[in-house]
Amino acid sequence: MSRLRPLTTVWQIEVDAGEGKHGTLYLDFSKKFLIAGQIVPVESIGKQPPPRKVDFSRIPLGDAITEGAATAKKKVIVFTDPDCPYCREFHKIMKQVVAKRSGYLIFSGI
Repeated sequence: MSRLRPLTTVWQIEVDAGEGKHGTLYLDFSKKFLIAGQIVPVESIGKQPPPRKVDFSRIPLGDAITEGAATAKKKVIVFTDPDCPYCREFHKIMKQVVAKRSGYLIFSGI
């Protein structure tokens, strides 16, 4: 870092993007520069963010590729591309995992 200067002339703008989504933008007082990136608190650097809960029922799984028993108690969703050569190799590994651990149902190719 060559120089550190305080920045006190910035407007914070809350933006409503619709569908319950919102964000924050920053605009300098001269109205020449818009900052659209994330501002990270220094004390959070290097710390793991808290896990986010996902509503499993809202993910469309009708066309997903499945591995494992439909009655399995543990379900895992993997976002992959079945046409990708690396993902195809990953699918082979998933088959091996399910063969060893019968309590899993894996959805992929979403």
